[in-house]
Amino acid sequence: MFSKTLSAVLRGIDSQIIQAEADVSRGLPYFELVGYLSGEVKEARERVKTAISNSGYMLDPRRIIVNLSPADIRKSGTSYDLAIACAVLCSYGFIPCSSLEDTLILGELSLSGSVRSINGVLSAVLMAREKKLRRCIVPEPNAFEGAAVEGIDVYGVSSLQQTLEFLKGNMNIKPVSAREVPSGADQEEVPDYADIHGQHLLKRSMEIAAAGLHNILKLPT
Repeated sequence: MFSKTLSAVLRGIDSQIIQAEADVSRGLPYFELVGYLSGEVKEARERVKTAISNSGYMLDPRRIIVNLSPADIRKSGTSYDLAIACAVLCSYGFIPCSSLEDTLILGELSLSGSVRSINGVLSAVLMAREKKLRRCIVPEPNAFEGAAVEGIDVYGVSSLQQTLEFLKGNMNIKPVSAREVPSGADQEEVPDYADIHGQHLLKRSMEIAAAGLHNILKLPT
């Protein structure tokens, strides 16, 4: 059975739609990822297989091929894990294909099945809104970042199991509202060099060391 999900690739500061196409058929059992992939994307095969198993889903031994298209775009990073897992489980019939329509899915999977945060969520959600997609499913730690984009529903998930229950309609997850995004006043204050009076030579030395990625050792005087 064939199914597909939508994810995104970050190119500079912009994002582009990536389709995770999964085909599950009879034949010698194996799991293959194709589509001009970097090393960390190829490793998604083992992360996805183990995460699915540890989330309570047993896959019959089948011939599984996942293509990340377009194939002429280099894919890097770990943001495709959740989309790949959903496409494979949809091909096995665990979730309805209709639940994946107009839905952008982003997230890295741990071996336990939990969903880890990723980079580039804001850019991906902006792109999803431009493409008139209905909703975005992102890691829970990135939900506020995505919710800063108005005009599209953003859902935060913490595990593969929770994602699947949501897609099957067995769990209600409220989209994160832009009004819930913490303002700068709510964030913890970080010490600033501007608060240090004097010590001009020391501050200048530390700035130069930081700019050049050098170590620095300050001895007491």
